Amino acid sequence: MTLEATKDREIKLDTRTGLYYYRGTPIRGFGEKKYPLGVRTFGAAVMAKKDLLLRIRGIDPSAKDIVFSDYTKIFLQERKKKAPATYEQAFYSLKELLPFFESYTMRNVNDRSWEEYKDYQAQLKPGRNLRYDRRHLLMMMHRLKKKGIVSEIPEFPYADQGPKRKRVLTKDEIKAIFTYATGTIYGLALFMYLMGPRPLEVLGAAWSEFDLQKGIWVIPAARTKTRTSRSIKLNPKVHEWLKERAKNVLSDFVFPGRDSRSNISVDRYNKQWDRMITAENLAALNDGREPVLDPEITPYYLRHTFLSECAKKVRDGKLSLVLITKYAGTSIDQFEKTYLHIEGEDTKSVSVLMEAPIL
Repeated sequence: MTLEATKDREIKLDTRTGLYYYRGTPIRGFGEKKYPLGVRTFGAAVMAKKDLLLRIRGIDPSAKDIVFSDYTKIFLQERKKKAPATYEQAFYSLKELLPFFESYTMRNVNDRSWEEYKDYQAQLKPGRNLRYDRRHLLMMMHRLKKKGIVSEIPEFPYADQGPKRKRVLTKDEIKAIFTYATGTIYGLALFMYLMGPRPLEVLGAAWSEFDLQKGIWVIPAARTKTRTSRSIKLNPKVHEWLKERAKNVLSDFVFPGRDSRSNISVDRYNKQWDRMITAENLAALNDGREPVLDPEITPYYLRHTFLSECAKKVRDGKLSLVLITKYAGTSIDQFEKTYLHIEGEDTKSVSVLMEAPIL
């Protein structure tokens, strides 16, 4: 028997018979196994492989059920491929969900089990926001309903279902951030406040995206929320900071992970941001004054502050609405809804644009 490699390293083709085989390690700790898949096309072989792996784990595919721990792997692979910008967010949510739901089948993940999970989290991490846990659990259930594996989608009730409304930071808050931010957090704050990109767009930036001679940043479509690339001019201060940082490049990324070869860890920078706020709070206590930085403040507040300032310039006719939305990677509708807040009196100049006809 001569087995030929295919696009899937675990699926082989017997060139003599034209049949496909699975050849891999289906269960960790066991050696490589070979199983005939009994099909003659690669597409059918991929489906047969999925069914085979489920059966090896004791799941009957015909029963249209799947264990939570098995589906998390499939779901994460899908997020990494289709929405890489949100992959880490999904990863950390499932990291929290998995210990509780690990042995559940997806059909048994319901409102009752969700309530038990909320109690579990309340004891384990009091005050933790479960908004993203709920979001990704619902995404999983919607995908399984389309495949016919679950018949109903639970509501997963949660009081804090929406994000806290962002606000414009005060001058004192901005001053405190740039006083106590150090190293890469200072760079993150500089990008966010002076240019208004999204946090993940900054933290995932590779040096190859920048033309430091021309001062241009090209953010690839795969890393943007709108799935369209953006070519934007660097703010002079950000440009200066990047050129200084580029003198000692140790990674392909501006904000590298721990081993300097991989991309960023959002969790790592969240902790650094929290330490910055703690440092300001401790300094305030030592000086006998009230702390300036509230723990609710995240880097996204800097983007909100930047875009709110842009909205003022748009209303004064000093900046183009189209250019701002292109620069920030948001839609005109979203910008108008969140930042512009046009009211009746604001339309006065339009109301007198035309002269009445002479009768």
